[in-house]
Order: sequence, then structure tokens, then C-alpha cells
Amino acid sequence: MNSEKENLSVDPEIPLKEVLNKKSGVNIYMNGHNHFNSIVQDENWTYIQVAAVMDEIGARIIEVTDEEMKVSELNFTTEELRATADHVGETIDHFRLAPQQLADESQRNITIERNPKVVAK
Repeated sequence: MNSEKENLSVDPEIPLKEVLNKKSGVNIYMNGHNHFNSIVQDENWTYIQVAAVMDEIGARIIEVTDEEMKVSELNFTTEELRATADHVGETIDHFRLAPQQLADESQRNITIERNPKVVAK
């Protein structure tokens, strides 16, 4: 998984999970501007990583209701947009685009049911 590569994840020396695990119920950790879309579920946490738009040409829609949170992807990739993104990527000397969209369907969309015991105030 790309989220485990150096500079694409939280430094293992940072006790993030130790801090997060103090929270009970259904929880979501979301971060952005990485080069990959990913969704990982681990115990009571769902980790959602949002890609840079040039790597994954699209957007993530996040819908929150009283019952659930739904993350879905809109894919805007066309040959023309991909060619434009490739051109921009080739122009930046310290940056290269991923050759294709890297996440599979399980990494793009999810519905998370709200914990009925947790009520927002």
C-alpha cells in the first residue's frame, strides 16, 4: 500500500494511533494533498486520504447525515485532462505524476454508519 511508504504516511515515531485510540465510537481521520486516494478501516477508525487532483483527476464528495457519512468519488479524467496534467507534471522538475489512477474501488467509496450512542451537540 502506498500509504506505508516514506513521506506518504505519518512518521511511525509519532504516536498518532495511541492518541486516536483514546476516542471511542465511530471515528474518521481525513488528510489530504497526497498523491493517492485511499480508505483504510482499522478498528473503530476509518482513515481517508485524499489525492492531489493532478494524480487522481476528480473530486471526493462527502455527505453527512444523521445516520451515516458517505464518501464517494467523482472521476473527471479525460484524455485531454490527463495530457494536461502530464504536461504540468513534466514541467515541475521535482514532481512526477503517477502513471495511472492508483486506488481501486474499495479505496474510492465508503459508507460509514454513525454510532447511535454518539450524539453531536
